[in-house]
Amino acid sequence: MIVMTPRPQSALFKTCPMCGDLWGYRADFLSDPYVIFLGYQPGAFLESSGGFLFNHVRCGTTLAVPLATFLDLSPEPEITDSCATRGLQEEFCLGRKENKICPPQCRCASVAHSARVLQNWPKERLT
Repeated sequence: MIVMTPRPQSALFKTCPMCGDLWGYRADFLSDPYVIFLGYQPGAFLESSGGFLFNHVRCGTTLAVPLATFLDLSPEPEITDSCATRGLQEEFCLGRKENKICPPQCRCASVAHSARVLQNWPKERLT
């Protein structure tokens, strides 16, 4: 069971920059049938650890949410020994497609687990 920490009424989890749809809580965002999980984006335009990308089907916008927002979804430690060191490069390593060796510390197992949770998050029914 995932415990949701209440947020102040004035706080919003996410706002769509294209159409202005608002989600007050993470659970609202993830349960929205118009928000589709796309995958993980390392570094690039987000904080250095990257984030998860979602498609907002209503307006076609790609929404980015920092990785730190979802770290509590994974029982894996946030930073662990490198995948190559642990012998898990094929299963978890985010750099395996680029034939790179993970740095001495990486987040791959945590990211992979969180991604599975996000991919399978239950959606509200469309009415």
